[in-house]
Amino acid sequence: MKSNRFSRFVQVMALAVMGAGLVLGGCKSAKSTSYMDAYNSGNHAEAYKRASEASVSGPQAQREQAALVAGLSAHSLGRDSDAKRHLQPLAYSSNPEVAGKANATLGLMAEAQGDNAAAARAFELAGSKLTGDEAARAYLHAGDAYAAAGNKTLADSMYKRGLSMATGDIGLSSTIRERMNAPAAGGETAGNFGGSSSGPFSIQLGAFSSRANAERLASQVAGSAATMGMGQPRIVPTNKNGQTLFAVRVGGFGTRNEAAAARDRFGKGGFVAANAD
Repeated sequence: MKSNRFSRFVQVMALAVMGAGLVLGGCKSAKSTSYMDAYNSGNHAEAYKRASEASVSGPQAQREQAALVAGLSAHSLGRDSDAKRHLQPLAYSSNPEVAGKANATLGLMAEAQGDNAAAARAFELAGSKLTGDEAARAYLHAGDAYAAAGNKTLADSMYKRGLSMATGDIGLSSTIRERMNAPAAGGETAGNFGGSSSGPFSIQLGAFSSRANAERLASQVAGSAATMGMGQPRIVPTNKNGQTLFAVRVGGFGTRNEAAAARDRFGKGGFVAANAD
């Protein structure tokens, strides 16, 4: 289930797509008016049907507009495989607004799946294509994704870009400043939810705002972790920028280098984390 934070973000992006200021080339056809009306009224199933049909014919600009609405509609319906099919070809569209909103939605899907690296890249690309507060929001989410992936340097870079793009939303600027001024992550709250954490370092495979997503990842890697003698994955509540995240960690190692070598052998990505659990 998506967090309210991300649901609000995609709503903002989607509404901007449908706004009267969007011009993707040529006059609006009857088809485009039809699927945009359906989307704006919240009838995403009808919008998806009509936009999908419109995305296969006509001038390129109109096809891309239709594909974008089809992708947004599919995402609203929880049909992410259909959403990706429509949105991924738009990621590098020559129309920056289309590319930006496509990447923003792809970022949401990647984040929901726990792929922080892919989410960060998609949000960063979205920020580079959009303007004003839309770009600032994308960079904010790129920063959060990089932070969740353990890359504070890139996270701070994204926050700075976001602050430089923010225009009219005072709350948005305030949120970005809070992220920039927040202390580095690492203040875990108590709570070892299974597995062994012997040793001062472990491998952190991901961190999620949803415990269910953390449990899903832990279940996926449990067999591999046991085979490599790392014990069962642990779900560790951590505090990041005032928000509780559920980190998935495996193993316990005496040195950072040992943990890094084990991470490379494990082949599941992640980064070395200092144990406080």
